[in-house]
Amino acid sequence: EVVWPTMRELDSFMYYRKHWDAMGVGSYWHRPLMSHARDVGKTAMRPYTPEDMVEPWQQACKISPMLKGAELDVAFNGMFAFSLDGMPIMGESHVKGLWSANASWITHSGGVGKSIAEWMTHGDTEWDMRQAHIHRFLPFQQRETFVSTVTRKNYKEVYELIHPAQPPTEPRNIRLSSFDARLRDLDAEFTVFAGQELPNWYESNARLLEKYEDQIPAREGWGAQYWSRIQGAEHLETRENVTLWDLCGLSIIEVSGPQATAFTNYLCSNDIDKPVGSVVYTTWLTPSGGVRRDLAVARLGINQYWMFTGEGMRSQDLYWTQTHGARFDVNITDVSDSYSALGLWGPNARKVLEKVTNADVSDAGFDYFSGRWINIGNIDVYAMRVSYVGELGWELHIPVESSTTVWDILWEAGREFEMAPVGLGAMNTMRIEKGYRLWGADVYTEHTPYESGLGWTVKLKKKGDFIGKAAAKAAKKLPLKKKLCAITVDDPEATLLGGEGVWAGDDCVSFVTSSGYGYSIGKMIAYTYLPIELAKEGTQLEVQYFTKKYPAVVASDPIFDAKMTRLKR
Repeated sequence: EVVWPTMRELDSFMYYRKHWDAMGVGSYWHRPLMSHARDVGKTAMRPYTPEDMVEPWQQACKISPMLKGAELDVAFNGMFAFSLDGMPIMGESHVKGLWSANASWITHSGGVGKSIAEWMTHGDTEWDMRQAHIHRFLPFQQRETFVSTVTRKNYKEVYELIHPAQPPTEPRNIRLSSFDARLRDLDAEFTVFAGQELPNWYESNARLLEKYEDQIPAREGWGAQYWSRIQGAEHLETRENVTLWDLCGLSIIEVSGPQATAFTNYLCSNDIDKPVGSVVYTTWLTPSGGVRRDLAVARLGINQYWMFTGEGMRSQDLYWTQTHGARFDVNITDVSDSYSALGLWGPNARKVLEKVTNADVSDAGFDYFSGRWINIGNIDVYAMRVSYVGELGWELHIPVESSTTVWDILWEAGREFEMAPVGLGAMNTMRIEKGYRLWGADVYTEHTPYESGLGWTVKLKKKGDFIGKAAAKAAKKLPLKKKLCAITVDDPEATLLGGEGVWAGDDCVSFVTSSGYGYSIGKMIAYTYLPIELAKEGTQLEVQYFTKKYPAVVASDPIFDAKMTRLKR
C-alpha cells in the first residue's frame, strides 16, 4: 500500500518516492558523474559517492523530517540515459530490422511503448515522432566530444526553467554561416539553429528604431527575454524597402537520374512534373495522410530536382528520401554543404538585383515561383523568385566558395537604398502575418493537409501514385473536425511565445502552435487548431498567458496581403 507521496522538489533538484517499506531519495544536486556507453555493464547501479550527498541529505531531512536519524539501507549512484535534447531515441536504425527505443525516462515510457509498437507493426505512428526519431541528429551532434559537453550541461539544467527562445549556452560556434564575418561586422545578435550561429537581429539596425517607434510596442518580463525592438524595425523595413537575409538554415537534397520525375512525384503530394525552371510548393505525406514535411521543389533539368528543406530536419529528410528512393533508378545527393543562400526581399529588391546581373528579372521575365541560374557579377547563382516573408524578392543559392563575394556585390548595390541586414526574429513575425506555416509547429504528421490549410497542395488527380494518396483521398471526403486558424489579440501585454492554452468559455479547446507580433497590422497573431464549430472568423475566444486570460478573436487567414499583390509586382 502506498502511504507516502511521490514528489519532486525542483528548487534543490531532488525527488522522493516509496520503495516498499522504505523511502527512496534521489538527488541531482551534485556534479555530473559521466559513464561512457562502453562501460555500462550489467547494471545501472554505480558506486556510491557519499561526498555528493551531504547537502542533499540535509535538505531531504528538512523537507521530510521523518528521515532524520534514518539509516541508509541501499545507496548508489543511478545511471540515466541523457540524449542530446532529453527526448527518447526511437526508430529503425540504418541496419534494417534493428530498432531502437533508448533514453526513455519514466515520463516517456507509456508513449514510447505505444509508439514503437505501432511503428514496428504498421510502419507509421499515431503521434509525430520528429522529436524522438533516431535519425534526427546531424553529424556534428554524433561526435563524442559534443555528446559529452551537451549531456553534462543537460544534467546540470535538468530541473531548470529554460526560456523557449534561449540559445544554448554551450557548446557554441560549432557551425558558422558562410557569411559569418559579414554578420559580425554588422553586430549580429546570434541564436543557434541546427548548430549554426545565425543572426536573430542586428544591433546595427538600432538606427531604424526612430523611424518605426510608434509601431513597436515594448515588452516586459518573460516575454522580453531574448527579444529586441530591433526585430520589429527589421520587419517593417522589409515591408517598405529592401533587406538582405542569411538563409544558410536551408538544406538541399538533389534527385537526379532516369526516374527522377517519377520518384519526386511519388514523394510529393503536389504535381512536380512541370517545365524546367518551375518551383512547386508541396508536402510529403505519411502513409496515414499526415503532413510529413512541407517544402519547395525546383526543377533544374529534365532529370534533376532540388528539394529545399530545413537544416534542423536534414538527417530525417535525407533518410526519408533515401528509404523511399531505393526502388527507383535515381541518384540522391545531399548538396547542402556546397551552397550558401541569401534572401533579397522587399519592394526595392528588383531594383537592387537589376544592378548586379544582366539577367531579365522583370515581372514578365522572371515569374513568381520560378527558378533559373543567373549571374551576380561573375558568379553563377541559382535564383528562385519565392519569399517566406510575403514580399517581392528572391532566394539566391550560391556556391559556398563564392558566398562573401556575392554578399559584397549585393551589399554595395543596396547602399543606394540603405539596405539593412535582417535576422530570424523578423522572419518569424513576417511569415506569421502572411499565414505561412512552420513545419514542426503549425504542421506535422498528426494533422492532415486539409486541417492544416494545405489541402491545395494535394493533387489527387495527378498521374501515378504518391505516398499517402489513399489516406488523403479518404480524408478529403470527410467533414473537418478541426482546422488551423489565425487568432489575434489586441492587448500588447499578451506576449505569446507558443504553447499557451486557448479557451472557449470554461473549456480549454486548444493551444497556440506558433505566434508573433504583427508589426504591420498592430496586433499579436497566433495560430491554433480549433474545433470546426469555433473556426468561423469573428469567433470570440481567450488565450492564457501565464495566469491571465486575454480576449482573442478568430481572424482571416492570411491576415496580411491575402491577394498576394506584394509578391507579384
